[in-house]
Amino acid sequence: MIDNLKRIKETGIDNFMVIENEKWTCEKCGDIICVHTWKCTKCGYQVKLP
Repeated sequence: MIDNLKRIKETGIDNFMVIENEKWTCEKCGDIICVHTWKCTKCGYQVKLP
């Protein structure tokens, strides 16, 4: 959470939101990736952990 606040301060909230939206959008179907399971809530695509 603190890392997010640092990035917001450095890049601005608008840029932060664009990056986060891309990060948590499924590349297979465009739905939402769950932040807890790293799995798409619609198609079940599993994102690889960094």
